[in-house]
Formats: sequence, structure tokens, C-alpha cells
Amino acid sequence: MPLTLPDAGVVGFYGRHVKRDQHLYLPGPRRGVFHWQAFKGSEEVILTESVLDALTLWRAGLRNVSCIYGTQGFTEDHAELLERFRVKRVLLWLDNDEAGNQATQVIAERIQKLGIDVVDARVEGGKDPNELFLSLGSEAFQKHVASSLPLTVKTTAKESNQGSDEPRVTHEPGGGRLIAFAERTYRVRGLTANGLDRLRVNLRVEGSGRVHLDTLDLYGHRARSGLIKELARLFGEDEEALSRAVAELIETLEGIRLELAQHGEDDIDTGRIEIPDREREDALRLLRKPDLLARILGDFEQAGFVGETTALTVGYLGTLSRFLDEPLGLLIVSRSGAGKSCLEDALCDFVPEEQLAKYTRLTGQALFYKEEDSLAHKVMAIDEEQGAEDAGYSIRTLQSAQVLTIAATRTDPQTGKLRTEEYRIHGPVFILLTTTSPEALDFETRNRFVQVGIDESAEQTRRILRLQREADTLEGILGREAASAVRRRQQNLQRLLRPLKVVNQYAPQLSYPDERLQMRREQKKYLTLIKTIALLHQHQREIKRASRHGIEVEYVEVEPRDITLANRLACEVLGRGLDELAHPTRQLLKHLVEMTRDTRPGKCCFTRGDVRAYTGWSDWQVRVHLGQLVELEYVVLAAGKNGRRMSYELLFDGDPDEDRRYLAGLVDVEALLEKQRKTMNARPRNSKRLQDLVAENASL
Repeated sequence: MPLTLPDAGVVGFYGRHVKRDQHLYLPGPRRGVFHWQAFKGSEEVILTESVLDALTLWRAGLRNVSCIYGTQGFTEDHAELLERFRVKRVLLWLDNDEAGNQATQVIAERIQKLGIDVVDARVEGGKDPNELFLSLGSEAFQKHVASSLPLTVKTTAKESNQGSDEPRVTHEPGGGRLIAFAERTYRVRGLTANGLDRLRVNLRVEGSGRVHLDTLDLYGHRARSGLIKELARLFGEDEEALSRAVAELIETLEGIRLELAQHGEDDIDTGRIEIPDREREDALRLLRKPDLLARILGDFEQAGFVGETTALTVGYLGTLSRFLDEPLGLLIVSRSGAGKSCLEDALCDFVPEEQLAKYTRLTGQALFYKEEDSLAHKVMAIDEEQGAEDAGYSIRTLQSAQVLTIAATRTDPQTGKLRTEEYRIHGPVFILLTTTSPEALDFETRNRFVQVGIDESAEQTRRILRLQREADTLEGILGREAASAVRRRQQNLQRLLRPLKVVNQYAPQLSYPDERLQMRREQKKYLTLIKTIALLHQHQREIKRASRHGIEVEYVEVEPRDITLANRLACEVLGRGLDELAHPTRQLLKHLVEMTRDTRPGKCCFTRGDVRAYTGWSDWQVRVHLGQLVELEYVVLAAGKNGRRMSYELLFDGDPDEDRRYLAGLVDVEALLEKQRKTMNARPRNSKRLQDLVAENASL
């Protein structure tokens, strides 16, 4: 542990000559301290004469062990650590020879001047720990140490024998690993192979019917000490014993992390779930069906969600866009009680739980301090837009750049000095929000999302009410039981999809309206929608490979039917992103046009009561959405003020369905195929494939 130059890298090197009894070090003064954590985790430290001796005692089960570097190797770094971490007692186990006698006396005097007790722990016969181990053997050495070493809390042979309490490490289905010791079980999530200066994990400790949850850096002295104290209180055990248990846990995690690094993995929370063979085949059969998307929508209905075909299709494709480099984001806007939360829940139910992060509220800094890859290829759903107000900036940045970075200062627990640390959170992540407000979030954040509305028609209401009544019948109860199998099949389906590149060879021939500056952002949503449809059908298409400059990529290609479906969805949904009115506000405008259609010019005034009577909307809903129409000058306040009856006049005289005409200039896929047909006439061997594409597109 370098003290004066914390960023200097390797400051010491130790070796043992294989033929001569010789310790080898780097030239120059000795720097750093081997296993400096021993000074932090215990009031009692054992100092040996060499690194090899310290490792021998570690093997015997002693964790509060470090070393000096030969008889003249007690440095200022050792003294500084003893003082900083307030060690109360030092056990010196040097060689029992003349040099060892002199060194023990000199070092003991130096340590005692620091106000620390010193105990001579040498054994008879002049043997250092490693020599004693070689002469006695493993089991006898452990018993000897347990019985003769003057420790405040002695380690028994049973405790020190690693083989008797070897932890059992298994993968947890929801991500992470379970590390089971004899006394208790640790569930660890968030361990990464990088960042070796920290060991930050999400920890769940369970034993004796009690549970402790925490997120902490196990390399941090304060965090680790707090954990030990809390476990001692919870489980009623001695802090010294728990300190050794936590040290065992850290040693196990370091071994797991080394294994991850060797295999090139980033995190033990990989999200990989083993799917039973039968369920895998069931999901694969579904993925290979020609009418895959229609069957997925049918599964939504089996799972208890009816109607909303367009919103469901766009929302479902949006959740799959997380496998692309630049995924979509979805904002569900509707009046209260229309079913936006039901739509959100339906979409989330089909996402594997290990790929879903669902929150009720996010604070302003919450996303910046997540683990680096904890959101990669995941769906992040927030129940209500109000719960994301404080995190609006981070959500907007993450949606646009798919990465968040923050530089923050914290106190180094080793030096007590402030240091700057950089946190980076990577996407891609699909963000899902719901709201009742026509002015949800701010404009800059809102226009980064695809906005969908809820079908508020009487026909959809009748469907929902009928489903609610049927849910109480025997068929409804049996249907709910079968719905869990449907959700599991859909989750397995998404587990079988891979993040592939998507090549759109038709992209240069596509068109998009260009009369607005906002189209620069909107066209990317359209292109992402096309790529997501192609990605969903990856098990029905050839997965191709291409390489350049030694870099190889796997990809699938877009087909014309993908563009046809994307065009239909874009005309129904993407135009709303260009509309200055929120979807419910646009619906109110249509009601007002219908309500005043037969009114003579100059007599088209109405009150909020008239609107409530005509639409059936609540007073709050009329106030909110009528207020937006007044603000944008579709409606004007003709008379009245607060405390008096208000009447309004409709100024709008255009087409209330103009939101559907924003994207009228999309490419005609039939014309695109006809153009391709003429180009390929000179290559008759490909005409059959072209005919198939034309037939598939026509069937849509």
C-alpha cells in the first residue's frame, strides 16, 4: 500500500531464490506495506519477517497478518499505519536467531514509543513460520498456531482449516452469486472485474433466520467496520470473528473477480438465465412463426390486456430496441384512469426480470451512482412522470447519449484527503414513462421520446369492463393461472434475442418529411423502429458476418415488410411527437369541433360545464386540457373570470385530425419494390426472391 504516492502503481516486488535461502527485493528503499488491510480490520496485528512467512500464516487462517522486509525492514509506512488505524497490540514473529533477537528488540522499542503493546511471538528452535510449516505439515502447523500463538482471540484448528468451511459458490437465478459458508449465506450482486481499487457490491447476508441488506465498498474501512458492527448486533457474535468472516468473503470475491477478468467478463450480474430445454424449444418455435408479431399481441390478450393494438405494438418494439445501440424511449400520455399504468405493466411483464429496472421515483443523482453496466440492454420503467422530475436532466442525457458521466469528490478512507472519482453509466437502455400531464417533463426531454396515447373510446371501455367481469368467472380464474405461463414464454423469447447489428440496405431510398428542424431527431426514431422490427425476426433470417480491419460484426438485414409495418406505426404514432398538443388535448379539440359543428358563426361559445356534459370528462381533466388549448390559442376565453361563469370560444377552424398527416411523405414500399424489380430484370436468378418479397409485403 503506497502512502506517499498513491497513484504510483507497483512500489515493491518480492521473490524467494529457488536455490539459495535468499529474499529478493527491488533495489532502493523498501516502500509500501504488504496486506495493509490487516491494520484496518483488527486491533491486533501479527508482523513476520518476510512476505512468504505472512502468506504461510494466512494459509493457516490468520487474516490480521502483515510483514516487514527483513530484520532492517520496519519502515515509516508500517509506523504510519499502526498509528492511523489505532492498532493496540503487535505480535512480532521473527526468526529465533541472533539477528532476529536484535531486530525484535529494536522494532519493539520503536512500536512501544507509539503507545502500542508488543508481544514476542517467536517459537523455539529458531524457525520462522514457513520453516515450521514445512517441518510440521499443514494440519499440525494449524494446531500449533492455534494453541501456542498468544492471540487475544485465538483461531482454532477448525476455524483455521479452510477446507472445513470452504464456501460454496453458486449462480443466483436473478443475477449475482450465492456464497454459502457454514454460519450464513451471502448474496452478492454488482461485482465487476474492473476497478481493482474498490470492491463495491450489493450484499444480502442471511443466517439464523435474520437478514441484512447493504450496498458498500468492502475495501473501504468505514463501510466494512460498519458492516461488521451491524452483523455483530444482528447475529449476536463477536466482532473479531465476524471480521475474519468478512475477510473470507473478500478473499472469495477477489477469486471470483480474477476468474471474471480471465474470461473477459465485466460483471457477475450478467443476467444469463438457464432456460429449460422444453421452454427454450417453445420460445424458439414462436420466434420462427411467420406471424410472430400477431402472436405476441395475442399473448398480451391472453395475459389479460385487451385492445390498444398500436400502443402495444410500439411499446413492445420499444422494449426490444434496448438491444440496439440507440434505443427508443416511450412516454405514455393519457387521462387519469384510462389505463396507462396497465399498459406499462403489460409491457414490463413480458420483459425478463433480470433485464428490467422498475422504479417509483428517482432522485436527481440516483442514476449517476449506479454500477457502470447495470442498465446496459435493460428496460428502465418509472411509474409516473412526477417520480422522474428530479432526474429529468440525467434521463434526457441518458436517452440521447446512452451514457452518463459524473466527477465527484470523496474522502479517501486511507489518507483522509479529498480525491476526485469519475463514475460512468453505460446504456443502451430503453426508458418508459407514464403521465397524465399534457406538459409532462420539459420540452427538451419530452421530444426525445416516442409518445403514445391510450384508446379512450367507449368501445375500448366496453372491452375492459367485459374483461373485468369475466375475471371473476371460473374461466377467468383459470385464465389468470395460464397467463403466468404466457408471460414466462414471452420472457424466454426475449432472452433468446441477441444484440445484433441491423443493416438497412433500403435506407438510401427512404424518405422523410423535412420541413421542420425537429425532423433531424424524429427520423432516427423512424429508422430505429424499422431496425427493431428486423431484430425481432432474427431467428427467421440469415445472420450474416462482415469484417474490416480485423473487426467482425454479426448482422441481420431489413426486409420490405419491416418498412411497411414501420410506416403504418409511424403515421399513427410518430406524428404525435411533432404535434404541439398532447394526445388527450388533441382528443378534446376533436370533441370541441364536433360539439360546435352545427353552431351558427358568432354563437360558438361554451362553458366548462357544456364540455363536461358533452364529453363525460371530469372537471380536473377539462380544466387541464382546455387550459392548454387556451394557452396555444386554439380556444379563447370570451367572458368571465375567477368567481364568475366563464365562457370560451373555439378559434380553431382546421382539421382536428391533422396530427395524422404530419408523416404523409413516407416512401411507398410497393413503388420501392417495383423500382427494385426493374433494376433486377437483368438478373433473373434473383426474380424468385423478389416475387416472395412482393407477396410478403402485400400480405401486410
